[in-house]
Amino acid sequence: MEGLIMKNYQAMKNEELFELIEKYELDKQDYLSPDNGSLNRKKLGNVLKLIDLAAGKVEETVVITEDGDVQEHKPESNGKLHKSLSGMMVEIQFYSTDENDLPYAQLALNGIALIIPKELKTWIPKEFIDGVLQNAIATKMKMDVDRDGKIRYIPKQVPRLQHTVYDVKHIDVLRKEYDESQKKGN
Repeated sequence: MEGLIMKNYQAMKNEELFELIEKYELDKQDYLSPDNGSLNRKKLGNVLKLIDLAAGKVEETVVITEDGDVQEHKPESNGKLHKSLSGMMVEIQFYSTDENDLPYAQLALNGIALIIPKELKTWIPKEFIDGVLQNAIATKMKMDVDRDGKIRYIPKQVPRLQHTVYDVKHIDVLRKEYDESQKKGN
């Protein structure tokens, strides 16, 4: 496993773990114990290991369940996920900015095209955020009036597709959550 690493998140200092929570934009409250407010290292460590796994920093890892059982975790490859995608998914919502906007957002990357309805939270591969939305910039002219009352127009760069990102998870975690929700519903 040359070049691939696996960190021992259990041995890290709290400050380092809080930096990682911020780096990956995780909700800090999800990893604090409701009893005493201490950091739930096991839960956070499992999430960070899955992020490493998705980012290609490790090929396999060990996940510790809530019961303390150790299980190996390997990314699933069932052909549904395109080989160029990491497996990290982003929950996103696109917005219409005026009445002439299409009711959907169109995104394409490396031969994969998505048509996503606006005004609805949707999970999409993270590569579409990094490779498409980050570079989808439009220039709009903003009117400015100076002290003398002269009007001038200043070019301003704005995102071409207005959106909000809500969450980031690995596809295997989403599948597990979905399966658990289906079991509870039946």
